Amino acid sequence: MTNQELRQKIDETLAPFAPIPWGIARLSEELPLPYEKAFVAIIPFSHMIRLDEYTEPFLRSLQLGAVQRRRQVLKAVRGLFDSLNLEYKNPPHTEAGEVFEKTMTEIYSTKDAARRAGLGWIGKSNLLVTKEFGPRLTMAELLINGPLEPDAPIEKSFCGNCDRCSKNCAFQVIHNRDWVPETRREDQVDYIGCSLSRLAYVPKIGRKLACGKCITVCPWGTAGGAAPV
Repeated sequence: MTNQELRQKIDETLAPFAPIPWGIARLSEELPLPYEKAFVAIIPFSHMIRLDEYTEPFLRSLQLGAVQRRRQVLKAVRGLFDSLNLEYKNPPHTEAGEVFEKTMTEIYSTKDAARRAGLGWIGKSNLLVTKEFGPRLTMAELLINGPLEPDAPIEKSFCGNCDRCSKNCAFQVIHNRDWVPETRREDQVDYIGCSLSRLAYVPKIGRKLACGKCITVCPWGTAGGAAPV
């Protein structure tokens, strides 16, 4: 099966879940994996929540809904790949626990794979941002080998002069720095400070705070929204 034929099959498989933008990333050579590429799909929230309608429970419900939809998308794509005998594997992830919650360090970066697949860029919040949905999304991914050709990566930020995420950050941990390929996440966000501040809510609400004002304030993904250049 050719690259184009397989892409058409994927489009047909994802059609019932639309809109689901997807792409193929060439993985970083730094990853010690026996896979050269990744299938990445964008799972948008069911509602493009804005800051003026934000409540933490509402945001969390949208996040959980997207996670549930991600499971359905992955099940469908795995079924397709199985039927075609296409080799795939779930990407490695750091085991959840206290150490991960405090360091927020992953073995494999899904958002970087999404950027490499041409689906979005890394915003000043260090979240993946797309023109269609802003950062109001989650991602589904599978490591793959086979005939699918990688898409062109996005190598620059489209945040422009926008500083809304840093100005509206509840914990003031976003440094208002544009992303370029060599940018470290620490240059953009105090991840440990963010994680620890959200963990402090466990005694109050029984779980880590979803927060996410940086998600809701982003102009990308809202009606007529785009960051100023």
